[in-house]
Amino acid sequence: MASLLSIAEARAAVSAAVTALGTELVPAGAGSLGRVLAEPVVAAHDVPPFANAAMDGYALRAAPAGSALRVVGESRAGAPATVEVGDGEAVRISTGAVVPAALTDSVPQVQQVIERVVTRPVRERMPRNRRSRTFEFRVADCKGFVTVGEYDDGRPGELFIRVSKQGSTLAGIMDAFAISVSHGLQYGVPLRAFVEAFVGMRFEPAGMTDDPDLRIATSIVDYLFRKLSLMYFDAIERGELNILSTDERIQPTLPGVEESVTETRQGMDMSPDPPAAPSPARRLVDIRATDAPLCMVCGNQMVRAGSCYACTDCGATSGCS
Repeated sequence: MASLLSIAEARAAVSAAVTALGTELVPAGAGSLGRVLAEPVVAAHDVPPFANAAMDGYALRAAPAGSALRVVGESRAGAPATVEVGDGEAVRISTGAVVPAALTDSVPQVQQVIERVVTRPVRERMPRNRRSRTFEFRVADCKGFVTVGEYDDGRPGELFIRVSKQGSTLAGIMDAFAISVSHGLQYGVPLRAFVEAFVGMRFEPAGMTDDPDLRIATSIVDYLFRKLSLMYFDAIERGELNILSTDERIQPTLPGVEESVTETRQGMDMSPDPPAAPSPARRLVDIRATDAPLCMVCGNQMVRAGSCYACTDCGATSGCS
């Protein structure tokens, strides 16, 4: 079996079998067809005579990865680059367009960037002269006052809370809480979002209130946003949130449902209608309050009975007769 050739021996064999072609100058045209260039063709001048983009994207100065850049203009193919780009700025650029001169050294080739539009919240400040509502409250042994500032269209925009224990930790926390809620309302957070988040919170002081519409509160925050719901929401929306006043809880029919009476005469009484599906208003309201306390006797969840809570299993109440 013949031995294999080494690389050097193979190259020498190939070179001996090939005849090297010489070079000659011929005019460009038909006489140059079928020939191979002996040297690369180099242009004497840059074509095009400016730095251009190799792809659609953004031209920018060197910036840390992940930093937000402000788009200040656009450079299109066939038009001169007149946009000046500074630090933290970028220019939208198309394929073949002129790269701004200030960016030629730092960004020789435009990199493809995914544009992300960042929407910053805008604060809608309260008018200088505005209306407000002030109400007094008492939860257990804590008394206070709440002032709600309104926009011209009646929307709440600011909150002031003053409790009787001035200088205490509770008073300071309520002041800070009111400021944070006011900023949220002015930055576009809907009141319903606050109601859904804070209704049902439990902490002391809690218990009976002096408000005839809301007799029991699990905390000052719970009472506050229930009260704001009664002030700014209609019955349907409050029904979805299970926030009802005392009159709405004890009335024979549910809020928004009217009883109808059919006039009959002797001998022509109409037969009762078959059971119908629950009305939309009835489906919106769940009488079982999600924030109802547990029974102290049997441990089951209690349900509202007028202004108090009652246990459906053992009959115990929350303290009302």
